[in-house]
Order: sequence, then structure tokens, then C-alpha cells
Amino acid sequence: MRKNEIEPLVSELIERRLQENRAQYDLAMSPVFAELRAAGINHATLAGLRTSGIRYDAAIPILLKWLPLFPELNIRRSILSALSVPWARTAVIQPLIREFLTWPNNDDGYKWSVGNAIELVADQSAFEQLLAIAGDRSNGYSRAMIVLWLGKVKDLRAEAMLIESLSDPSVLYCTVEALGKLKSVKARPLIEPLLHHHDSEIRRVARKAIAKIDRAHPPGSLGDSEADAVPDGPVLFAIQPDGAATADAQTWLCTHSTISRTARFRLELAFKPRLELSPFAAGTGWLLAEGDGDASALLSALANELEAGVSVGPAARKRPLKFDLVVLNTREALDERTDPWIRMKASVNDRLEFYLDLNPSAGTGAIHIKDEEYGDGLLKAFARAL
Repeated sequence: MRKNEIEPLVSELIERRLQENRAQYDLAMSPVFAELRAAGINHATLAGLRTSGIRYDAAIPILLKWLPLFPELNIRRSILSALSVPWARTAVIQPLIREFLTWPNNDDGYKWSVGNAIELVADQSAFEQLLAIAGDRSNGYSRAMIVLWLGKVKDLRAEAMLIESLSDPSVLYCTVEALGKLKSVKARPLIEPLLHHHDSEIRRVARKAIAKIDRAHPPGSLGDSEADAVPDGPVLFAIQPDGAATADAQTWLCTHSTISRTARFRLELAFKPRLELSPFAAGTGWLLAEGDGDASALLSALANELEAGVSVGPAARKRPLKFDLVVLNTREALDERTDPWIRMKASVNDRLEFYLDLNPSAGTGAIHIKDEEYGDGLLKAFARAL
């Protein structure tokens, strides 16, 4: 049989298998969706529910009830995904921790999925439990995302646990990344030898961690003066409208200031007509340097927030930074003004994503991280514009 005769048969077989798996999933999940419909939640899939932009509080207890009842791991993972939303953390964090602790340490990967869900919703209230999980090496790689979560916690015990975990190869990548997030000066000399590790991914994350530590604590500085410090958290800047805003266009003059440096830039936002069936708006934005200024402090703050591992300076010849955007507030939320912030997800070159928030009433804007893997590319893009 020739190759051009085999390929259609293979494609047909794959499609048939997918349809069979989908039918089995729908059959198994039918009682769950029946309960969700009875609670007033009508979505054909849990993935669609999670990305719908609505809060589905009534679904949380239903999903928590069904989670341990399914033997099929693909179904359990789909439920985990729907549960791992930050606004539900109070209801879900303890059930998820129980799910992690009761699942055996085997190689099916499910326990890692539970740990990943925990990382997305955990907060300080679960610190003691998660510190214990991270320190229990019998959990192996399954605890990797919980180890990573410790990098968000400003607690000396978290730093000490992470430094101890540098000797555990199963979670080495996440340990180094977490210590970079903490900007741990104590860990720097222990991370430095990893620049020569045989695994290129370990070398890469070690370079990024050291860059973050050195950026937060420049060599020769005390690291705690207001002039030297790079603040943690979203990059905040002042905004003021430039002309009248309309339903399809807005322009903002923006200023980022520190003690000794001020950067000025312009944000131009153009929105597409909102589709009737979509609760969200989309459009295009441009960021342009405005007048004289020094953007070095702004770029340092962006490097810190975006968790970039490269060093850049303002460009001599500046080019506008173009990005696509989606407004994450629903139409109803914007109309009712329940949230003073206009919350947007921006994308550069269809792949480098970050969050851009504007609060017109407070005259404040914010740029914050979506995923650290985009940090280097985004920082270079901002540097070309600023």
C-alpha cells in the first residue's frame, strides 16, 4: 500500500478514536452536567465553563463532590482544571490538598496535576501544609509545582526549604526558579555552579535566577535603599487621557517615575466592534515612547515583574510596540462598573502575552506577568519601544 493511501486511513482511525473517547467522556460526565444544569449552569464542557469569563460558584461544590468518584484520570484532570480558579481558593484549597495527600506516589502523573491545581489557588492560609508537602521527598516530582509556589511566599522557612531542596534532582528546576522569584541572596552561590549543569534547561533557569537576584541586589549596593530597590509586583504608572475616549478608541499619556528617573510613553488602543455573541471586546494597541525621559528604571521594573533573565537598556532608535488585546471584563461588568479596572490580556507577535490593566478613575495603569517563559522576549520588545 502506498503512503498516500495509508495516510487517509490513519487519519480516519485517529478521528474515530477521538469520537469514541469523546462519547465515553460525555456518557461518564452526564450526571455531572445534569447537576450543573439543575444549578443553572449550562455549558457543554468544563473547559468552556472555565474560559467563559463568569464565576460559577454554584458549580464548585458539585465538582468537588464528583472529583474523587471518577476512576478515569482524564475526567479527574478536567474537573481539576475547572476547580483551579483563584476566586474559588477558599472553597477548593483544602479538598485539593486532601486529594494530593491521598493519591499514591506512582508514575501516572495525576498527583502532579493536583499539585499544579494547588499552585494556582494556594495562598498563605495553606502555607504550613504546603511547606510540609514540599519538604517530603517521598512525593518526588509530584510536588514540583508546590515547590515552585514557595517562591511566592516571603517567609524565611520557605527560603530555607528551597535551599535544602537544591540537593533533590527531581525538583531542581522548580527549586531554582522559586529561589529566583524570591531573589535569594543566600542561594546565589549555590545556584552559580548550576550554570555549568549538564542539562541545558537547568543552565537556563539558573541564569535567569541569578539575573533576578543581581537585579534586586546590585553588586556593591546594600540592596535596601529606595533608589536601588526594584519593587515587587505589577509595574504601576500614571495615566491621563489624551483627547476624548470613544467606544472604539482610547489614547493615554503614561508616566513611570522613581526618585531619579522618569519615563513617558503613550498607549493607543483601538477596539473592534463587539460581536453580539461574545461577552468580550478585542482590539489592537500601540506603546510609543513620548518625549524625553529615562526608561532604564521602567525597564528594570518590567524585567523584575516579567521574570526576564536578560539585561537590556532603552533603544537609541525607538519603534512602536504593537500588540493585540482582549478585554477580560465582560460587557455586563463594564456597563455596571463593578470593577474600576479595565483588565486586558495583550499579545505581542501572537505569542508573547502579558496583562495590561487601566483604572481611569484613579489615573493608574499596571503591567503584570502572565507567564515567565515570555519574559525575555517581552522585555526586548519593550526595550525597543522605550
